[in-house]
Amino acid sequence: MTFLNNRLDQIVMSLLLIVLGWLVARLLANVFFKYAARWTKRTMTQFDDFGMVVAQNLLTFIVVLLSFYYATRVLTLTESIDLLINKIVLILVALKITSSLLRMFDFVVHAYLVPYTQKNNIMDQSIIPTLERFVKVVVWAIVILMIVSNLGYDVTSLVAGLGIGGLAVALAAQDALGNLIGSISIFADKTFKVGDFIRTEEFEGTVKSVGLRSTRFESMEGTEIIYPNKRLADIKIENLSRRPKRRVDLNFNLTYDTSTTKLKEAMKLLQEIIKANKDTDAHSRVHFSEFGDSGLMVTLTYWIKDLDFEKGLKVQNDVNLKVKVAFEKSKIEMAFPTRTLYMQK
Repeated sequence: MTFLNNRLDQIVMSLLLIVLGWLVARLLANVFFKYAARWTKRTMTQFDDFGMVVAQNLLTFIVVLLSFYYATRVLTLTESIDLLINKIVLILVALKITSSLLRMFDFVVHAYLVPYTQKNNIMDQSIIPTLERFVKVVVWAIVILMIVSNLGYDVTSLVAGLGIGGLAVALAAQDALGNLIGSISIFADKTFKVGDFIRTEEFEGTVKSVGLRSTRFESMEGTEIIYPNKRLADIKIENLSRRPKRRVDLNFNLTYDTSTTKLKEAMKLLQEIIKANKDTDAHSRVHFSEFGDSGLMVTLTYWIKDLDFEKGLKVQNDVNLKVKVAFEKSKIEMAFPTRTLYMQK
């Protein structure tokens, strides 16, 4: 008795191989991976737990697929069908391995990369899904080209066509590509992160979000500045948030009739005010800097501990008010711009 040129015993053997492959896959899942899962649960990381799940799924698929492949070897098939089965098995293995690797990639992104970027404010969270999709598209494109090549098709002309088309697209989208490369350089160099206060030759403001095309800032006036990443990568950027402390320089113009005793008292008062303020560094510099056009110039330099801009303004306000009160109490007068004219007859 035959069916499509295959004897009954060949068909039965083929079915038995498929069933045997399925049983072996189940055995691996229930025995080997069961014990392996116990071992992975003892570790602190979740990477090996998820990796074991992916490996179980992949190995089960490959065992069942191989059992199907060897089951077809028992049968009498035409050359065209045999070649077709080989190609199908090759394609399925390649697709399954790629899919499994991308599952691991997804896990690493969401379990490690996203929390890390959130904790350190490295980048806008809306960028991550876009980058993730971009990586997947590139990987799938490479895998598909490899599959097509292994199936015996010439991919040289296809790649050349894609290269010419890509060149045309690149020329048409130079600015977009430049902004993309600029955003990559910002991430790679860690120029700034969300929340940093930066200063450039054109503007200064707080980083609100970093996108693939542009970066958004909030200016001192509260307006939103949208700046292309391509230009950001080419200009000088001063990251003020990376200062250990915020420096403040103040000049006090005292009247020329201020005595030396009062001048020394003013300098001492300034040092005491800074030293008594809990929001400023105890160390400060006070010196009689110059004889000005209208008064004696005393320069105070101190450092604010908190780098937050709003808090820094509050500290400056408190220091200035205490200086005003102390100078009024000690009768130390400030000079204002004056000019004395001598008229000769």
